[in-house]
Amino acid sequence: MSRLRIAVKIDDAETARHVTERLEFVGETVVRVADGAPIPGDVGAVFTDGDSTPDNRALPTIRLSRDAGPIGDGVVALVSMPLQLNDLLSALHAAAQFRDQQGFDWPQVEKESLRFAGLVGASPRMAAVREAMGKVAARDVTVLILGESGTGKDIVARALHDASHRSDGPFVPLDCGAVAPELLDSEIFGHDKGAFAGAIGSKPGRLEMANGGTLFLDAIGELPMPMQAKLLRVLQERAFARLGGSTTIKCNARVIVATHRDLEEMVRDGAFREDLYYRLNVFPIALPALRERSQDIAALITALSADVEARQGVTVRFDGSAVAAFERYRWPGNVRELANLIERMAIAHPGGIVGAGQLPAKVGASDDARVRHPGIARADGDSMIDPDRPPALPVNGIDLKDYLERLERSLIRQALDDTDCVVARAADRLHIRRTTLVEKMRKYGLQRSDAA
Repeated sequence: MSRLRIAVKIDDAETARHVTERLEFVGETVVRVADGAPIPGDVGAVFTDGDSTPDNRALPTIRLSRDAGPIGDGVVALVSMPLQLNDLLSALHAAAQFRDQQGFDWPQVEKESLRFAGLVGASPRMAAVREAMGKVAARDVTVLILGESGTGKDIVARALHDASHRSDGPFVPLDCGAVAPELLDSEIFGHDKGAFAGAIGSKPGRLEMANGGTLFLDAIGELPMPMQAKLLRVLQERAFARLGGSTTIKCNARVIVATHRDLEEMVRDGAFREDLYYRLNVFPIALPALRERSQDIAALITALSADVEARQGVTVRFDGSAVAAFERYRWPGNVRELANLIERMAIAHPGGIVGAGQLPAKVGASDDARVRHPGIARADGDSMIDPDRPPALPVNGIDLKDYLERLERSLIRQALDDTDCVVARAADRLHIRRTTLVEKMRKYGLQRSDAA
């Protein structure tokens, strides 16, 4: 779904606030428009409680309505209060489709967003990254991307390529740390027949494959000294030869490199060439760790959950307690760790709403978890379920019956697991009669083998 700048034109202040919060939660940029005021020119869609499109422009309009009503005159979707996440996402998708079908040009703010669509988050640190990318994307200079593992350095490299004049050319990535040092020469520069034992034919290297496009060398700090010298020569002379070959090949590839290591420290330690470092450090872009931009986590959850749904065909949602746990966790694996956890939760709880209690202990629990995550069992075995501290209601609402059934099924599974599937003992853990537990197991289709 394309990101749009959304104008919210709703008279009732509380309703406008409700709609604005949900739009911002899914990562949209919102501009509030007062009654009688014109719609700004850089807006791509309108959210209103009126009966028609708010001005004479044919903008896609999402309308609040208490009944089904007709759709037309630019009204692409009708939604009701309280606003449900699935309804909102469907409406935004319809707005984007409307603009595409009508052949409308996107406002400039939308174009800038689409250039770096893989980068999620509106925190000041990510705004600085986007600003830096915007300055260098169209310029054919070497870029050094810095950041911890899992921060998305490959996404930034790909976005820079897609926004450059080389976007029609190939984007060729290589993880230098994933290739054996003795194979790097052939992998980057290629080899001719007979260059070494087993070279029964010629093979182009990544530099040659990236001709007219972009070569992305990740983990550049893992490059051995001999290869550092060869790469420096390529950057200086814009030419190279295959391993075992004598023909000079012109290099017409933009080089983007990335590392999670401190190259300046490596230079001081003699592990990285100083002259190569200065050649690579033409335009550095430093990516923040996820713990440094926790305000982006809600938007990342939405985007990553949508990605899992598109790839795996399963949906998952997270309630307020889970989001709060995500925001407190330090994320040593950064966005990659978050993406993997969301996929794991989608597989474990397909179609469900995940709370802090369903998250791995290192994410969902801490020393003061009693206050922050009601419903998690303490190590001493005492119950932490506190009726005075109920789970947080998701911003997009909840199917209460479905949630309670899932909660009950989960607790039954845990009780059976904790007691080696002895039904009588599991019933004691749940403070219910054995026959009652058997009926509930039958209701939820739970067999002892399933629980185990």
